[in-house]
Amino acid sequence: MNVHISYRLHKTPAAEKDIQHQIERLRKRLQVFRPDLVHLKGMVEEISAREGISVSLNLRLPSGQMAVQAKAPTAAAAVKSAFEDLLQQLNKHKELLRSTHKWARRQNEASARRSTSVPFEQTLAAVFPASPPLSATVRRNQNASRSSPGSTAWRCVR
Repeated sequence: MNVHISYRLHKTPAAEKDIQHQIERLRKRLQVFRPDLVHLKGMVEEISAREGISVSLNLRLPSGQMAVQAKAPTAAAAVKSAFEDLLQQLNKHKELLRSTHKWARRQNEASARRSTSVPFEQTLAAVFPASPPLSATVRRNQNASRSSPGSTAWRCVR
């Protein structure tokens, strides 16, 4: 994963540690993508003394791009908020790639149908055999093939 974080404020070791921790959390969820195709760009800047810190993140994947922006009074809170939003977007993106939004609906529809359905044997589509069961037909064919002298082939008699 290619990471580029730029700072427009004084960089502190605590802020750097928070960002590295969040990147490692993100990296665990990005293992399914080729590392050379994943790019994370971020910017940490101080808006004003009154408004606090702003963190902008942009994550480019082979299958899409996600961007978040968070503001907070402290750098740690802004970093945590931005990465949480990015993780939520990433999880949603991976669910869409897996098409899990279709799975839940199909399971719910199937369970609803199963609970209100009638057994197949009680429907009009059920056909009950008028001829003897298959086992009797097989026995009849075996007896016929045994009775013919020198014949080892099976015959189909209906």
